[in-house]
Amino acid sequence: MLSLVLGVVQVLFGMCMKVFNRIKQQGFKYSLSTIGWIAFLVSFIVAALLPNALPMFGTVHLIVLIPAALLIYFYNSPDKNPFLNLGIGLWDTYNMATGLLGDVLSYVRLFALGLSGGILASVFNSLAAGMSPDNAIAKPIVYVLIFLIGHAINIFMNTLGAIVHPVRLTFVEFYKNSEFEGGGKKYSPFRK
Repeated sequence: MLSLVLGVVQVLFGMCMKVFNRIKQQGFKYSLSTIGWIAFLVSFIVAALLPNALPMFGTVHLIVLIPAALLIYFYNSPDKNPFLNLGIGLWDTYNMATGLLGDVLSYVRLFALGLSGGILASVFNSLAAGMSPDNAIAKPIVYVLIFLIGHAINIFMNTLGAIVHPVRLTFVEFYKNSEFEGGGKKYSPFRK
């Protein structure tokens, strides 16, 4: 659950960054569709977590959903006609439904990494205990060798996974939702 919550928080933060990027690069009116998506998603999260305070599809929830839907479907490309905007909004809805679900579910890999590391540690403990001979001299030597080699492999794999997978989640899911494109001034240190 924690990995999914982390995914939702990071994806929503990426969408907020997208709003600020669009405001800075294109102007406020180009960020309104993304603001609508954020309001839409946050309203469903709040309605699911606090059903007494904000009942799902209650009056207050509809007061948030209707303007958000108008921004999503009719103000996603401010300079185009409303029918084209509706088509773009429908296509954006399809992309959001499939993309957000995939992006948030990608964070389950963090849970899987922790779970697999714990299971692998348990397996190496069982191997060390089960494969040790009954000889008083050889038993501690075999136990310690299997224990040390097995846990060294496990620590190496989990350290690698703990570095690679969060970086992948940041570059793929976060940057996609924030529309990060880079930019700035060209670096040319020897030019006057």
